[in-house]
Amino acid sequence: MDTILKTRAEDKFVTVDGLKIRYIEAGSGPAVLFTHGASIGSSADVFQRNLPPFAAAGFRAIAFDFAGYGRSEVGDDLSLNLQREQLPKFMDALGIKTAALVAHSRSGGFAVQLALKDPARYTHVAILGTGTMLPPLQGDVEGRYAGYCGQVTTMAMLGRVSPVYRDMWKLQQEALAACHAALRPGITLGDLARRTEAVAAGTPYKIKFLMHGRGLGDDTPMYVFSAPTEIQRWAIVENSSFITKPVVTRDGHADVMWGDSIVVTAKGPQRLGTLAPDFTELV
Repeated sequence: MDTILKTRAEDKFVTVDGLKIRYIEAGSGPAVLFTHGASIGSSADVFQRNLPPFAAAGFRAIAFDFAGYGRSEVGDDLSLNLQREQLPKFMDALGIKTAALVAHSRSGGFAVQLALKDPARYTHVAILGTGTMLPPLQGDVEGRYAGYCGQVTTMAMLGRVSPVYRDMWKLQQEALAACHAALRPGITLGDLARRTEAVAAGTPYKIKFLMHGRGLGDDTPMYVFSAPTEIQRWAIVENSSFITKPVVTRDGHADVMWGDSIVVTAKGPQRLGTLAPDFTELV
């Protein structure tokens, strides 16, 4: 077995904005903060292999789960602004005055914005595979391209999937079907979210509505578990491209998140990918 996996960093928790935020760390010295993206399964764990080498080089290497990801709690407001500001607040909670940032995918935009706002606090910024630094493409071109790119992989699970997870997966797919059944030009984001989240009624789980637009450059409009009133009133228009991700939660944690890329037509959503919703068990 990989030595790094044998010495897996232990989970630690700190409170940020009233939420229990999970993090892992290794080493001591100048802080290097690793921040994950927003794709399926994203969490601090994607950096498990990176922390030990940085620790050995004399750094305090830290990675944390944004609220709603990994083992961090889910709050009522997970807007982009809130998640971006979690980063300096997380540093405050650990007493970290300055840090270097290594930011992957969506959090690359957070890192650049924060460093421009407060350059004295962030000693270095490294961006990994982020689309948010690219200039926006024309709407439909961007949306369709990103949609197809997001449908060329299948989720894999290490070991057998538990019966509870299968129940949650089934509920997530029912929520996705309900979302797509209601997704027509003219419906508002708020109404779409309420119809989707209602699928969890009578179950031991909750559904949090998550939906974002074109996957490159310009991610607006976005509904992440909640949204301001003006965003909830935003009406879907024909030929818009989105990724819909109803998230099934249990005990305050996001447990099942699977997205589908679609383009809105007059008759309803058209999938941009061809793979059937499924996952592979690696046993």
